[in-house]
Amino acid sequence: MQSLLDFIIKLNVDAREGLGEDSWCYAFDRHTGMIAAFDGCGGSGARKHESYSGHSEAFMASRLCAGAFYDGFLDSFDPRTPADAGEIIRRCKQYCQNSFGAYRPSAGQASRIKSSMITTLPTTAAAAILQPEGGQLVTTAAWAGDSRIFALTPDGLAQLSVDDSEDPDPYETDAMMTNTINADRAPRVNQKVCRVPLPAIVLTATDGCFAYYTTPMEFEGVLLSTLLAASCPNNWENALAGQIGCVAGDDYTLVMAVLGFRSFEALKQVFSRRYALLRRDYLEKIAALPPNDAAARRALWERYRPGYTKYIEG
Repeated sequence: MQSLLDFIIKLNVDAREGLGEDSWCYAFDRHTGMIAAFDGCGGSGARKHESYSGHSEAFMASRLCAGAFYDGFLDSFDPRTPADAGEIIRRCKQYCQNSFGAYRPSAGQASRIKSSMITTLPTTAAAAILQPEGGQLVTTAAWAGDSRIFALTPDGLAQLSVDDSEDPDPYETDAMMTNTINADRAPRVNQKVCRVPLPAIVLTATDGCFAYYTTPMEFEGVLLSTLLAASCPNNWENALAGQIGCVAGDDYTLVMAVLGFRSFEALKQVFSRRYALLRRDYLEKIAALPPNDAAARRALWERYRPGYTKYIEG
């Protein structure tokens, strides 16, 4: 895996400096990798406690979960046997329970507000376990909440996770969540195994990265336009952070693994044709639409949808 990994792109930007409620982690062994993003849920996790140095439960939850996933990944390996993605996820869930139990507020600190909508230490999680097999990348997507996992190949952007929300349609990004990882119950983490052709890019992202674009096509567009204008990975990372920052109204975190392209110039060359098609068929049409023409945007989405949802609806 380490020889297949070209580089990592990581964005972790706070809407209010020092108060961001997102977190992240990544780790790679010789044959297996993991990338992950976490979004502490500021609504139900807005409570603050002295033991958290004034930070919110959402701030603490995303960081506890990121640490648990990182440690769970590293502790899952036996040099005598291949890594098992299911075992990695099982251990990550157990480590989350252990961490949340240790940092759960005491009864004296608990809120007096009683509501089924309020949970203790709530966070989303979106993790991808990456294992090459032949000419494919066996990608085990593991998630809770509405942070997302994507694959980006020369055929375009595809979603690998399905939001835990009242409306799981990938086109909708503001539906109420129905699942988080939290300290009130054992984690419920969805899993799906997807076989992604190599070379490929796999990314995990909190909703601050994609939810402020009106269509998934525009999110793919910002990924590719910043890539093709960049001179190196660091330049791409900085440009992507700047472009997402222009539209984001929240913290935003993205961890992206670029695998099998071997050089930055080869990566750009592979995606240049895809971007030309995306711009011609979707982006230029969207740019020409009146702002209130939701029906035309929806029609373009329905045309784009089969490729974007091929792993989750196929």
